[in-house]
Formats: sequence, structure tokens, C-alpha cells
Amino acid sequence: MATPCKTELQAKIRPGEIDLKLKALLPLSLLLTVLPLHAADPSNITRATLPNGLQVVIVHSALAPVATVELNFKVGGDETPPGFPGSAHAEEHMAFRGCTGMTADQTAAIYAQLGGRDNADTQQNVTQYFTTVPAADLDVALQAQAACLRGVDDSEEEWAHERGAIEQEVSRDLSNPTYKFIDRLNGDMFAGTPYAHDPLGTRPSFDATTGAMLKAFYKQWYTPGNAILVIVGDVDPAATIAKVKELYGDIPNHPVPEHPAINLTPVKPETFTLDSNLPYVLGFIAYRMPGTDSPDYAAAQVLSDILASQRADVYGMVPAGKALYAGFGIAENYPKASVGFGEIALPAGADSAGPINELRQIIEGYAQKGLPQDLFDAAKRSDNSITATLKPSPSGEAVAAKGFGGEEKLTSAPTKPVVLPDWAKGSLSQLKVPADYIVASDTTLPNGLRLIVKTDHTSPTVTVVGTVKNSADLQTPKGKEGVSDVLDGLYSYGSTTLDRLAFQKALDDIAANETAGFDFSVQVLKENFSRGVQLLADNELHPALPAEAFSVVKDQTVQFVAGNLKSPGYRTSRALDIALLPSGDPTLREATPATLGTVTLDDVKQYHATTVRPDLTTIVVIGDTTPEEAKAVITKWFGDWKAEGPKPDTTLPAVPVNKASAANVPDPQAVQDSVVLAQQLNLNRFDPDYYPLQLGNHVLGGGFYATRLYHDLRQVSGYVYNVDVRMEASKTRASYSVTYGCDPDKVSKARALVQRDLDQMRTQDVTPDELHLAKAMLLRSIPLGESSEEGVAQGLLHRAVIGLPLDEPIVAAKKYYELSADQVKEAFARHLRLDDFVQVVRGPVPQ
Repeated sequence: MATPCKTELQAKIRPGEIDLKLKALLPLSLLLTVLPLHAADPSNITRATLPNGLQVVIVHSALAPVATVELNFKVGGDETPPGFPGSAHAEEHMAFRGCTGMTADQTAAIYAQLGGRDNADTQQNVTQYFTTVPAADLDVALQAQAACLRGVDDSEEEWAHERGAIEQEVSRDLSNPTYKFIDRLNGDMFAGTPYAHDPLGTRPSFDATTGAMLKAFYKQWYTPGNAILVIVGDVDPAATIAKVKELYGDIPNHPVPEHPAINLTPVKPETFTLDSNLPYVLGFIAYRMPGTDSPDYAAAQVLSDILASQRADVYGMVPAGKALYAGFGIAENYPKASVGFGEIALPAGADSAGPINELRQIIEGYAQKGLPQDLFDAAKRSDNSITATLKPSPSGEAVAAKGFGGEEKLTSAPTKPVVLPDWAKGSLSQLKVPADYIVASDTTLPNGLRLIVKTDHTSPTVTVVGTVKNSADLQTPKGKEGVSDVLDGLYSYGSTTLDRLAFQKALDDIAANETAGFDFSVQVLKENFSRGVQLLADNELHPALPAEAFSVVKDQTVQFVAGNLKSPGYRTSRALDIALLPSGDPTLREATPATLGTVTLDDVKQYHATTVRPDLTTIVVIGDTTPEEAKAVITKWFGDWKAEGPKPDTTLPAVPVNKASAANVPDPQAVQDSVVLAQQLNLNRFDPDYYPLQLGNHVLGGGFYATRLYHDLRQVSGYVYNVDVRMEASKTRASYSVTYGCDPDKVSKARALVQRDLDQMRTQDVTPDELHLAKAMLLRSIPLGESSEEGVAQGLLHRAVIGLPLDEPIVAAKKYYELSADQVKEAFARHLRLDDFVQVVRGPVPQ
């Protein structure tokens, strides 16, 4: 069944939904996503300012042998010249097209061999360049960043190529209804100020932009005194400061122009509606709130937390059956102002006026009924608001197409070897299998529950993640499709011992975050470890499943499914599944309002009783605990749980390979086509060819311009903004896909390049340099992929569930290290069928 569960629905419409283009201004924000929050403890922070004005912040954390380097320039969309709103964004792109002493090809090769974890973003008042690397390679990452602080080439030739890619990025965002909402919101909320103009830019402005203009922009704003260098990870602060002084200290500084003044005027109340391709109505009430420079900013954040609580009246609209989702958050965090917003999701076709008015009354009611005075004052400053609604525009059915059009005759010269700068050669020339960093205990309790524990004293917290192996496609009774989604929605209503509000209060009392379902988790302070697991077990094993809540959740699920079935996103995935899978395959089962209408509360209880079993459950505990303590706690609260009856089959059967087909899915809101090329492979996760195919995929993609698809489709042709190649494999199945976004007139051209590159993988050996680069990416990315507690825990959990050894990353690294170019070619020749790709295009009909 292809119906999203509660957690997927909430993930799509959580407050972060409207924050697609913005991270917080604070330089540590990005870096702390891979580190526990305690890393900001002053004892872990080293600060320095070089004589040339460069500010340096180093945050030490020994969680994993990795480091993140982020170079922040205090310039963004606010500082762009009149008529050229994307100048800062374009300059960000050009920094990957060649810097002082580092060509575009060298830049791509260096970052790829460092593990491929590099990127950048442009915000309203900051441009950030960031990369995460093995700690041993920190010096190379610092040198690469320093090269771009010394100068960016900004040649006309390189800009001519990059212009096409950045214009495809514009088309992608203009196809996103949430982006269009943010753009309209900022224009109204901050009218007459630079905040009103998005830093993305426009196609007309990029068409008029030249390399010389970008060079002038760089010379104005890119200077050490206008930058902050942040380094976070397993580094020696003193040695790192010394290296920064060596690499950055002699870069000359110069004054920068005055930053534009932000003169805010009162918000003019407004209400507007935008068409959307989402499967539900989104309603917003937005308020101007204090900015990061304001002493009231912290109070506004606390106010937001209060309003977002699941015990607050805003969220209370959900269990009352008045909304599919409701919440409150803060976004667009600028120095002079931010945006606070209440958000509700409603069924497609619903009238949002009444629910939005109720949401407004709830927010205003809190301000009047006695919040702490400082929070009341922060809210009172936001008297004027903007109301917006995103209204679903249903997609038509998928339409069969003739294919990708006339094939183009394309040839390519062999990839030229890239000679690295001397400072990068030494570190990157050697391939090394990472040391075995995966040390965890692995036991099975008498009731069949598997427990994996990894001790990590980085912070005084414990994280528990678990999963119950299940397959709704196989385990759902015929005609009851959707019962698993109803069960999932009911977990938030507490347990048989604590109702919804009492359960949430119990979590709040210990500052814990908990989710229950087939995937479950709890994060808690060490001293509350046992209590947190007790609440998790109570919710997971004894959900309340109250009758009145069942009626609400069932109705909400029916309403969501009804809208989802008509949405372009669902129709795209459905068209792909139908083309790839044989008729009658279990995964083609589909929840509909009709099947959900037959589901009863007894069905839900029976489904829980038969599918939630200890002998299908794996739990991973990671954090400030020992294997002995963790086993005692898990046994205390999960140990009496017993399985009844035979263990159900949760493994999907193997499927035959597919035949070629093509389909177009209309999406009235899209100006860019989203293209998926996919096929079923005749292998599974345990096939030896899995490894050479993955290595070959890293020749094709993953390393930006250093890899074939990015080089051909973006760097040279400018047809696409991004292209992704992926192989997904389970115990019994595997699929291969290439996805990209481009203008309708470039769909055929891009596909021809994709097929040419895939054909060369089947018929020609990759070059020694490509093989080395792909191996370097894979070997370095293995520890980078598990550089947080959550990443380590999820990695252990996934490997345990599928049946791989816990040290599979190290096992895989050794295999990748030994593979030859001939083995890669043979694997592609055995499994990739160029004539059997399924193509599904979402958006305008390709030209």
C-alpha cells in the first residue's frame, strides 16, 4: 500500500515545511545538526580573530573522527545590485567553478575524494560554504576553502555553462508551491526592504548577468573581515588555529560597502490563496516577530515552543477532528525581524476560512489569558498578520507517452585525468580502508527481541531507536487496506494507563521526545533513561486506541487518502510502481476511502496484536550508558512482552525484470519537468554484484562535477540543476534509477546523455583516475555517513533488520578497495538493460 503513514504526513507539513530556503543565521546552526547540542558548551569552544579580521570558531566534539568546515560570508540576497537579485547566489555557484590555484575540475575532484559531503547556500544576509570530511583530511578542506577566499575565477566561459544549471534551479523552485508561498509572504511581510526579495534570483536577471559583474560583486564583499570560519568535530583546537593562521593569515582584507538599511514599516494585513500540488490544504497565519538582534528574540522562541506543544490548544485542533495537522513555528530569522506562523493542514477541498479563524482565536487567546509577561509582550508586537492558503490542484491521470523522443547521436571524449594541486596530492593519493569504529554489543532477549547497544559518553543523553519488522502489503487483511495507517495515527493518543494529555505531560516532565509505531524511538537525559523507556514501552505495547479517537483518526485518514490519490506526487509514484512491478504484486495494493470505510476498531486492535511482536523487533540503544545497564532497562520494560501464534511472513517475493514504458503525469503548478528513469534489476542486496554496481554509481554520480552525470548534464550542457543515480536493494529485490529535473525541451537531450554514460559503463573500463576517485568517495563517506548518534543508531538498526553483519560498512570498504575496473564493467553489463527503462515525467509534456 502506498499511503503515507502519520509520520510521513507530519514530515511533509511540519513547521519546517515553510523553511525550505533558510537555515538560521547563526554559523553553528548547520554544524550542530551532526553534533549533540552540548557541543556548544563554552568549554568546547575556541575563538580567535586573525589580524586580517577573519573570525574563527572551533567547536570540539569527539563523537566521530570527522570534522565540518563552514566558511560564512556576511553577504547575501540583501546586498545584491538593483535588478540582479541572484548575484550572491550566482557567485556561490561560481566558487565551485574555480578558485585561486584550484581549477573547476580540481575543485570537483578534491571535494569528491574528501567524501563528497560539500555544498553551499545563499540566504538573505549570509552565504555559506560547508564540507564534512574525515578529521585526518581537515588540512585539505581548509586549504580548499582558503583558495576561494583568495579569489574566484568568475570567467565568462564558466559562467556561460553554470547559467543553465542555476536557471534550472530557479525552475525547480518555481514548481514548488511552498517556495511560491514563502516568496509571496516575504514580499508582503517585509515590503520596501531587502528582506522582501528572495536571494534565488530570476532567469531574466541571470540572462543579463556577466562574469565581470560577478567578479565585481566578489571583490566588494568577499574578504576576511567579512567572514566567519567555523570548524566543528574531532580536531585539536590549538593545532587547528595554527593551521588556520598559516593558510588564511596572509590574505589581505579590505573594507566592504555599507550593508543596506532595513527600515520596517507596519505590516499590512492581507489574505491570499495559491494553487498547490500538495494533497491537502495548508493554511497559515503569519506574524512579524522579533529578529535575532532583538532582546525579545529568545522570548519569541519560548512563545513558539509553548504554542507548538502537543498539550496546547493549537495542536488540540487535531484530536478534535478539526485539522489533519496543526502547529506553530518561527522561520525567516533575520536580524531585524522573523516570521512566526500558525499552520494547519486540512483535507483537499476543505474551506479553510473557519479553521484559520479558529487558529487565530487560539493564538490571540493565549496572549490574553496569561502567558508570562515577557512572552505576552513579544506576541503583542505582532498585532498585524498575513493569512495564506495553499489549495490543492489535482493532477490528471498518468498519460502513456511514446518515450523520450528521437535519440540523439552523442559521443564524448574519455574523461581527462585531473592533476591535483601539490597541497592535496599527499593526503588524497592514498586509499585507506577505515578502521573498525563499529563497536557494539548484540544480544537477544528470551522473548526474541534483539538488543544492540553502543556506548557514547559524548553527551549525558541516551537515544533508543527500534523497529518492528512488518509489511503492510503482506500482513493487511484483504479489503482492509489502510488499517496500518489508522493504527499509526492512534499511537499519539497515549496508552491504556495514561491518556493523550497525561502521556504528553509525563514526557514533558523528563524532557523526552518519543514516537511509537512500527518505527519507534525515545531521546532522554541519562538520569531519566529508565522512565523514558517505560513510557515508550507503555505506548508501543499498550496503546490506548480509544473509540472516540478511532473515529477522528479514521476520518482524517480517509480525507488525506482522498486528496492524496489525486495529487501529482502520488500519481507519479503510482505510475512508476505499475510500470515496474507485475500485476498482482503486493506492493500495488492501494488504500482508498472505500477500503478505509470497512476498517473497524476491532480490526485495528487485531492488526496491532498480530503484527507488533518481540520476535520481529530490534532495538538499538546509543548514548551515555553501558550494555549491562541498557539490557537491564530494556528487559525491565520490554522483557514480559510475548509473541503469540506463528511468526508472519514480512519478506516480499522476488519480481521479474520490467519492460520499457513511458508516462507523463500532469502537474499544473510545475514549470520544470521532474524525470525518473528506473528499472528492476535481477539481483538483491546479498548479490556479489551489489558492490561493483555501487562503485560504478560513484563514477556516475555523487561527486558533483567530478562524476560523469554531473559533468555531462550540468557542468558542460547546463541541462539540469541536479541529477541523482541510485540503486536500492532489499532481501529479494533491487531497482535502479536516475532522476533529474529540467525544462521540457531538455528532457530528451538529458536522457540521451544519461543513456550514453550508462552504455559506456557497460562497454568500457572506467579510467584509473575515475576508479580511484570513486573508491575514495566511498571509503571516506562510510564514517561520514555515521557521524551522529542518530546516524550510528539508524545504521546499526538497518543492518540488523535486513540481516547484514553490524560491521558491514567495514566489510564493504574492503570489497570496494579490491574491485577492478573490469569487475565494474562486467556487473553493469550483466544487470543494466538500456532498452528497458521506465520513464515517468511529472510536469509539462516534454517537447
